[in-house]
Amino acid sequence: MTRRLPPVTRWIVPLMVALWLQPAWSAPTIPDIPWLHDIYVTLANAGVEMDKAVGQALRSNQVSMVANVLFTSLAGFLFVWRFAGFAMRGFNLQALLELMFTIFYVYLLLTAYTTLIPAVGNAGRFVGDTMAKGISGAEGKATFAEAIFSMLLQLTLQPSCEGFFHCMGKAGMMAMGVTQAGDLAIVILGIVATVVETWMQWCYSIAYAVGWFTIPFLLYPRLSFLFDGWLRFFCGVIMYDLVAKITLAIVLLAFQSMQMQAPGAFGATIEVRQPFDLIALFLFIAIGVLVLCVTGTFANALVAGVAGTSGVLQDMARGAAKPFHR
Repeated sequence: MTRRLPPVTRWIVPLMVALWLQPAWSAPTIPDIPWLHDIYVTLANAGVEMDKAVGQALRSNQVSMVANVLFTSLAGFLFVWRFAGFAMRGFNLQALLELMFTIFYVYLLLTAYTTLIPAVGNAGRFVGDTMAKGISGAEGKATFAEAIFSMLLQLTLQPSCEGFFHCMGKAGMMAMGVTQAGDLAIVILGIVATVVETWMQWCYSIAYAVGWFTIPFLLYPRLSFLFDGWLRFFCGVIMYDLVAKITLAIVLLAFQSMQMQAPGAFGATIEVRQPFDLIALFLFIAIGVLVLCVTGTFANALVAGVAGTSGVLQDMARGAAKPFHR
């Protein structure tokens, strides 16, 4: 007696063979909307100018003086406090060397800040862009939020009713209400995607501007929570950039897949009679908004364990001082 394969198994193998034999998938072309593109170009230029302004401010004499005075004051007080301890408990060469190495490491971080942090930020952005473009297959200079908004704005929703009296009837009012809800959902997803993309840039600028002033507090273990908090925030910003771009790419890929299943759908006019005519669109938009809204939660979960920087610094100073102690 021949055992029949279950229905699922019977179509999985042909599907895998078809996917293997099909030509390389190419993303559909993103439509170009001039007025929308100008908005995103303006936002991108504002982000670039924000980065430049923060970098120039941190390199200015006034801000440098504030950071150096803060470091010198904290380091000088720590030096005096440690020598007061030596006067009461006796001199300890290893403790002095640990103190000197700790001050040196903190000063090294302070001087390298304006070079190290932009390098880390640019590396994180590059990784995010590369992974997101690899997922979505997007090409060109349009951002992911612009690509999503452009695809959705090509979709025309039109209530299916004829004449004034028919449109004012129950069926016509339902069609117009569903059409307005669809247009509103499209705008909401576009706004959420734009806010997520803009917030990536703003978060980095805020973290870059604030972090320099938390470094001197690494000299004191009880005050190092300030730097640990900033470091967790900065790592969260880098991960937010990465996760947000991947999330935007997945949302874009979902709508591209919808376009591939129904070619020309985003350039066509959809006659709306009842809510079921837009159920697929509402579903895709709801999932997209939900995923984009929880992006920050995903990023924070990935960096929840970042802490204890002062302890690492003290261990490094202790390890560096040990060879000099006999």
